[in-house]
Amino acid sequence: MAAVRQAFLERGREIVAAFFDNRRDLDAVRPALALMLAGSGTTEFADSYSGVDLLVLYPDDLQAQIAAAPGLPAGPGATVRARAGGAPFKLTLLSYSEARHRIEARDEATLFALRTARVLQDPGGLAAELMKLAWQVPDAVWAEKAATRYREFRRRKASLAWTLRRGQPFLALENLLQLVEHALAACCCLAGQPPAGRKWLFQAAMRTPAGQEIRPAVFALLSSLGDVAVLGGSFNLRHNRLYLRVSDIQRTLEGALRGVDMQNADDNGGCG
Repeated sequence: MAAVRQAFLERGREIVAAFFDNRRDLDAVRPALALMLAGSGTTEFADSYSGVDLLVLYPDDLQAQIAAAPGLPAGPGATVRARAGGAPFKLTLLSYSEARHRIEARDEATLFALRTARVLQDPGGLAAELMKLAWQVPDAVWAEKAATRYREFRRRKASLAWTLRRGQPFLALENLLQLVEHALAACCCLAGQPPAGRKWLFQAAMRTPAGQEIRPAVFALLSSLGDVAVLGGSFNLRHNRLYLRVSDIQRTLEGALRGVDMQNADDNGGCG
């Protein structure tokens, strides 16, 4: 894994160098930019297929110059796909104020990126300051987010019951995927971690204490997804195999959530 990450960092540095070599119009602002590699390549999920994501933070006083540069992402946090040195990469730009606002709003994608990014250049200390802030999220916030995810799980479970009774297998499958996603995200929040992106959420959640608790029930549900074709085998929810599997996840998740206030969490505070 260390060798894979090192290879990723070297590839990232080469792409960044090639990008700026081809963008001499950015020479005036480059010394003030904080350059960071983000994405799966900087995490424990790195592999030889990890793409390069370049996150660029810039001081607020460079807003006009950045906006005027052609070919850069338009709008705060916008992302474009580009090529440099013959290799593809994703480029995201954030001003200092926008990045700080996202951190203070507890935006999970931003928290995850800043917690896992690797700094290539940080002359003004923007990256260091924002990365420090990304780690300063109170435990109460994560508990609130876990509770909100649990409530979303319950809502998806209720919707699942409706689709099973009405004979809607496609919507039943959609509800199953969404409720599992909420359960996994709750596990990350309980561990004080922003949920990883959907590609790596399962692996990330299974490494948390709560994930270890719900693992058997989640695997049992995933192993029985073929029952979607027959709507769980019964319109009676007490005998419906899919619904019973979901109830097993719920009971285990409730055990992990014991002590968290599931009633008073802010409905708008969910994880990502």
